[in-house]
Amino acid sequence: MPGWATTKQLIWESLHTAPPKSYAAARAHHATILKVGRHVDVSELLAVLNTIMGPLKEKADKEAAKVASINADTPGESPAPTGSKNPRLLGMGPLPEFHVPQELGELDPELPALLTNKPNSADETEESHVTLPDVAYPAYVSYAIKRVLGALSQVPCVEVRAFGSAVSGFGDEASDLDLVVIGTKASLVMGLELEGRIDRDLALRSLAKLHKRLQEHGFHIQERVFGARVPILKLSLNSGSSGCSSDIACDLSVNNLLPVFNTALLKAYADMDHRAVEVTQACKHWAKLQGVHGASLGHLSSYAFTLMVNFYMQVKGALPCLQDCSQEEPQIYKDEGKEYNVAMADLTSMAWVPAQEVAISFSGFVRFFCQEFRWGEWVVSIRRGQCFSKEDFPCLRMRPKKAITLQEWDAILHIEDPFDIERNLNYVLRPTHSDKLRLALLKQDSPVKRRNKVFRQPPDVKAMFQR
Repeated sequence: MPGWATTKQLIWESLHTAPPKSYAAARAHHATILKVGRHVDVSELLAVLNTIMGPLKEKADKEAAKVASINADTPGESPAPTGSKNPRLLGMGPLPEFHVPQELGELDPELPALLTNKPNSADETEESHVTLPDVAYPAYVSYAIKRVLGALSQVPCVEVRAFGSAVSGFGDEASDLDLVVIGTKASLVMGLELEGRIDRDLALRSLAKLHKRLQEHGFHIQERVFGARVPILKLSLNSGSSGCSSDIACDLSVNNLLPVFNTALLKAYADMDHRAVEVTQACKHWAKLQGVHGASLGHLSSYAFTLMVNFYMQVKGALPCLQDCSQEEPQIYKDEGKEYNVAMADLTSMAWVPAQEVAISFSGFVRFFCQEFRWGEWVVSIRRGQCFSKEDFPCLRMRPKKAITLQEWDAILHIEDPFDIERNLNYVLRPTHSDKLRLALLKQDSPVKRRNKVFRQPPDVKAMFQR
């Protein structure tokens, strides 16, 4: 989660630019401020909110009294007192005195279950979310997150995170920004005023409701991709004061958290050795020129090439395996009934020293995958960090895509996702495209082509990472 001082500032700006318009929304703001108040002084926020809540409470009480009066005149129905939990009433009872609780359990017991992060219905199950890893964001990313939070000002206890190559360090100026809204089912249902029964279409329904609110906060909706496994809104945002020279293009999803862990892992490798980024960018540039890049075209994605480069550096001793600790000290993240072990170490806690004078280059990467790596037999796995047979990956999907011949499948490239260990990144490959990639690498691996620049070993990798 962002720093509490930053969260306090975001709430302050929200109260001034997009104040709550109902007493219920104001009460939700109050609960969020109380949570922040466990870490920083929020007396000024409470004072501002108090001036907003007064008129809203008066309005809510009047409407509640009106409803109670109608109920009293309705035969067979007893009047509902002001402040009751009747969901038809806008009033939510008397406002508790403003104070900062020492524990979240001190919150007003009449507040909805979402404010204590507990399910509010029998069909809503709690998913176990381990602590999300913290990653430092560039200024333009923080700017985009702030604007999305503005559109979510009526949603309590919500967070926005960034992931992908724009954050991990492996991207370039053409990389889009990936953002994810993180919130409980209850908070999204109430804050976005979703109606009807919400089951597995929560993300899609939430994005559909956010459409107009995002436009009101400066976003242009480029495309609604709601038919995908992970629904997204494709957005663009004027760079404004973000320091970015052009409009910010970003994809917005809801509760799509696994990529956040992937990004933190890749960011750690990028911080350890700058050559990982340099070789990856050279690799992607080469792949695009050779016509062997892009999942939408039936080739490997940028993410897959990034994993290949990191794996090559692990095998050569230039990078450690940060997931070595995952079996002894697992951290389980659950999502829609599936479990993922997202444990990872940082270099400061590892007794790892990089191999001395390791020559790392794009030509070395090409040579590794042409002359050393056994296509169809071994698996690219940064989770293991060494060359192992596909038989050592019992969970990895090994089902050939339609129209791919058994001969081609026997020599196809297998790439394991580091956390979703069932996912084989070769599933995007169309017939003959694995062979096309291998031929392009073999063509590149010629004596003339090997005169590529060798990226020098940084003097003190561990010290660099600690900084």
